Amino acid sequence: MAKKTGPSWSDIPLDLAGRILRRLPAHIDRLRFSAVCPQWRAATRRHPVHPPLPLLLLPDATRVYEDACFLKDPFSNATVTLPALSRRRVQHVGGEFLGEATEELDKCRIILCLPHLIAAVFNFTCVYAVAVCRPGANSWWSVRVDRWAPLPLDIVYHQGKLYALSDMDALFAVDISTDHSTSDPWVSQIQQVNGHLPKPVSRGFDMEESYLVESCGALLVVRRSRRICIRSKPGQGDIIGPAAEQDRFEVFEANFGQSRWDKVTTLGDERVLFLRRRCCRSVCVSHDEVPGDCIFFLDNEYGAYTFGEGVSSSCSVYSMRDGKVSTKSTPLPTVSWEQDMVWATWLLPAELK
Repeated sequence: MAKKTGPSWSDIPLDLAGRILRRLPAHIDRLRFSAVCPQWRAATRRHPVHPPLPLLLLPDATRVYEDACFLKDPFSNATVTLPALSRRRVQHVGGEFLGEATEELDKCRIILCLPHLIAAVFNFTCVYAVAVCRPGANSWWSVRVDRWAPLPLDIVYHQGKLYALSDMDALFAVDISTDHSTSDPWVSQIQQVNGHLPKPVSRGFDMEESYLVESCGALLVVRRSRRICIRSKPGQGDIIGPAAEQDRFEVFEANFGQSRWDKVTTLGDERVLFLRRRCCRSVCVSHDEVPGDCIFFLDNEYGAYTFGEGVSSSCSVYSMRDGKVSTKSTPLPTVSWEQDMVWATWLLPAELK
């Protein structure tokens, strides 16, 4: 006698499978969903969903500093070769290209990655500079050194141009030209296009961080404020650290027509921001996945301001609707890790296909 078998997971109608899929905001959960059976895999192709939430890549305390460098896609393991750090042409403002540079390089921070353009900030001894290159081993880093230029903290690609946010919260346009003989890009001009952000309401001594992010065709700056106080610890003297009050966030949109910043009170019911210096993300979500109009952030962006109790981080969410911070309303797992010179970063799988 043949054994009776119950219903199979593959018997679930595709429409119902699609409703389940739309409630899975994480990239890894969607991969697991599609691996259940061919029918569920077909549901992932049939039912459109919002981009997955970013993944949080944690540091492993490994630091390698070599002349050769490359970028690696953690999902496909594909690599993109970058020019050696010593292979650079330095353009001093008002001067000529110097060929292979001899300045002592202290640090290089990649802050923008596009298929056709890589932008970075080079720190030489007592001076910093914006550098660009195209992917490829035979290309050069083209470095623009201007001792009077502001320190660019963030650079984003917006409507076909590069924009940089300075350490004084002013916005600069970074014009890129191309060397016709080598096809290498170079920074032809850096000019201010927006004024400084409005001053925040002071609560005493506040630490402030500003984040530049492109969202739905708009260029936004998110300003985060955390009140700082001074405590005395036996044998350590006075130590600066965060106060008990929660972080505050303000959002501004660049108004290019009037060269100013306009205050933004909402991101929209289907939009959330993920903040981290040099890797902010704007993501469209549905109410089934996660509440919209929120800002996800890592608690410790300030490094040493921890009262000497060890540096750790975790993820929290700020609601634009009521101005409250929570660690419970986030769909991301609760994690904590030791901060290091290599910071955690957001990875958006949809960008890495």
